[in-house]
Amino acid sequence: MEKIFGKTEGLKKSELKKLSNLYRRRVPKERVLTPELAQVLAALSQEVGRPIALLLDREGRVVRVGVGDAKDLPVPEGARGERRLSGFRLLHTHLSPGGFSRPDLSVLFLNRLDNLAALEVEGGRPATLHLAFLSPPRAEGDWRILPPRPYFHYLELDLRAEVEALEEELARQARVRELADGSGERALLVGVDRGEGPEAEAALEELAELTRTAGGVPVRRVLVFRPHLDPKYLVGLGKLEELKSLAYHENASTLIFGLELSPAQAREIERATG
Repeated sequence: MEKIFGKTEGLKKSELKKLSNLYRRRVPKERVLTPELAQVLAALSQEVGRPIALLLDREGRVVRVGVGDAKDLPVPEGARGERRLSGFRLLHTHLSPGGFSRPDLSVLFLNRLDNLAALEVEGGRPATLHLAFLSPPRAEGDWRILPPRPYFHYLELDLRAEVEALEEELARQARVRELADGSGERALLVGVDRGEGPEAEAALEELAELTRTAGGVPVRRVLVFRPHLDPKYLVGLGKLEELKSLAYHENASTLIFGLELSPAQAREIERATG
């Protein structure tokens, strides 16, 4: 039986078997989902009483199946980079109306997913479908959400064309940056003020000079007031997500912190920001 991720406690063997069978499903690479998959997901989600999440690759193959929220399904490292997306898309069910949650959209943004889709389930049947895509850097907001529609309205949406258009824009902006900055790596600099005031500002200026000396291009400096450091994320997960968003829209590929990170912090920050 294939591995099922997430909140599987209390599920029957028969339910786990049905979840495992989802790995056999295929979706045409240019489509978000098929009518058959929508029906199966809705019925199974109603049966287990929990949301179900599928991670698909660009060939439309199901590579991971999870139970619970979208954030509970780990996304493997793809070939993501400043010129392209991860090559994965996430389709999950919602047992109540309301559209995307903030954690849903964070999964889209932090993992550079090709697409995020949420299928609402009503009485064991597929109902409204919500779709979201990343916005290109410099656009307004981190994501673009399409109007919610009954799921069958989006059956003919050309997903491949949407993804190709976005990656073409990412590549175009990357070429523009290379012409403007040369080979230097664009970096967002993060200083932490624990109450030092002017000293923290001076340290951030020094960090900018060190970055330039090393051949980097400081595109923006951010000073975070944090009297007590977060032992896991240094500045806290919420602030870290804000910094990731700033870096994305400034076309910065690196976050550089003015304080030395512990090995555990470096690992968790890398995991959280991709």
